[in-house]
Amino acid sequence: LCWTGVQVGSVTQATPTVTTVTLSCFRYPLGTVSRRHLCIHETVSNLSEGYDIDSACRALTAPWIRDSAIQNTDVEVCSFFEGYENEGKEAILKAGVYDLAEFRQHGTDRGWCPYFFARRMLTFANVIVYSYHYLLDPKVAALVSRDLNRDAIVVFDEAHNIDNVCIESLSVNIDESILGRSRACLGRLARAVERSKAEDASRLREEYERIMTSVPLATMNAAAGSEMRGPPVLPEDVLHEAVPTEIRRAENFLAVVQVVINVLKSRMQLNSSVEESPTRFVEEIVRDGNLEDKKDLRFTSDRLTSLLKTLEVSDWSEYRPLQIVSDFVTVAATYLQNGFTIIFEPFDSYTGDCKPILQLA
Repeated sequence: LCWTGVQVGSVTQATPTVTTVTLSCFRYPLGTVSRRHLCIHETVSNLSEGYDIDSACRALTAPWIRDSAIQNTDVEVCSFFEGYENEGKEAILKAGVYDLAEFRQHGTDRGWCPYFFARRMLTFANVIVYSYHYLLDPKVAALVSRDLNRDAIVVFDEAHNIDNVCIESLSVNIDESILGRSRACLGRLARAVERSKAEDASRLREEYERIMTSVPLATMNAAAGSEMRGPPVLPEDVLHEAVPTEIRRAENFLAVVQVVINVLKSRMQLNSSVEESPTRFVEEIVRDGNLEDKKDLRFTSDRLTSLLKTLEVSDWSEYRPLQIVSDFVTVAATYLQNGFTIIFEPFDSYTGDCKPILQLA
C-alpha cells in the first residue's frame, strides 16, 4: 500500500476483526475499536453483548453517577475511567504503532480506561485502522469520529463490505418483539417523567428552557457529553432549526411517540406483503398526532436522547426498543424524497413462518 510516495510496510492479522498495519514515517498510527475489545473492567468486560457493555459502562461513568458517588461512597463507579479523568486526559503517547493489546496493557499499567484514552488519541493519530462503522454510520461517527485529524489516513478493514454498511447504517427493521417492548419502554418512560415532576421538576423545566433556545437539539445533545449517541441521519441532514412546539414538553413528545407505535402496530396486522413510501407513513402519524408539519418528526431521535439524559437514565439498554422506533420514524421523516421505501413482510422469507417485520431501507 502506498500514499503520496510514503511506503506502508507489512500487514499482519492481530485478531479476526482488527488489522495491525506496520508503518513508517508516521507519528501516531493506531488501531481502535469498541468498548467490547478495549474494556478492562472486571465485571463489564465479561458481558457478552456489545450493547450491554456500552450500557454497563455508561452506568458507571455517567456524570450524575459520578456526582452521586462523591456524596455516597456506596455508589459504584469505574476506577479506570476515574483514573483516566484524573491523570490520563492530558497524557500523550510516545510516537509509535499501537494495537488493541498495547492499549489494554497501557491502561492496566496506569489504571486508565483504554477505550477513552484511545478515543482521545484519535485526535492526534496520523494513521487509523478503523472499522468502517465508526466513520460511515452517522450514529457512531457523531460520537467517535467528529474530532479526527482532517489529514489522518483511515485504513478500513474488510473494505469490500462498505456498500452494505452504508445501506445498513440508514436501514431500520422492526418486528413484533421490538414493537411490544417499545410500548413497555414508553410506559416506563412516562412513569419516570411523572416521578421527576413530583421529585425534581426543575430538571424537566430546565430541559424545556434549553429546547426553547435557538440552539439545534442535535448540537445540545453532542455538547451534553461525549457519550450521547448521534442522530441516525447523515451529518449534512441533521436539523438546524428550533424544536417544534408539539414535542418540546416531555408529555407531548411521549404522546407523539405513542401515535408512532400505534401506526406501526397497524402495519403489523396486515396479512400480505406491502410496500409504501415514507411520505404516506409519516403523513398518517402527522394526522393522528395533530402535528403541524411532517418535518417535526425528524427530531424524534434527538428528542428521545435529550429526555433520557434529562431523566438521568444510565442503562440505555432498557430503552433500546424505543430508540429503534425513534430511529425508524426519524429516518423516514428525514428522507421522504430520497428513494427510501417501507416494506412489510408478514412471513419469514426462509421458513415461511408468520413473523411480521417492517423494513425501512
